[in-house]
Amino acid sequence: MAALKVSDFDTVRKRAHSLKGASANIHALDLSQAASSLEDAVRENSIPAIGGSVADLSEKLAAVNAELRQAG
Repeated sequence: MAALKVSDFDTVRKRAHSLKGASANIHALDLSQAASSLEDAVRENSIPAIGGSVADLSEKLAAVNAELRQAG
C-alpha cells in the first residue's frame, strides 16, 4: 500500500475502515476483523502492531480473493 510507504496513516486508516465494511457486507468476517485490527493499530499509532496487522490483512485478503476466483 503506497500510503504506508509514505507514512500517510490517515489514508491507511480510512482504507482499512472501508475494507472492514465492504468485507463485512460479503460476510468475509476474518478479513473484516483484520481490517478492523489495522484501523485500531493506526488509530493508536502503534508501528509494530501496524506491521503485524498489514501482514494479517494481506493473508486474509489473498484468501478471500482466492475464494472469489473459485466462485466466479
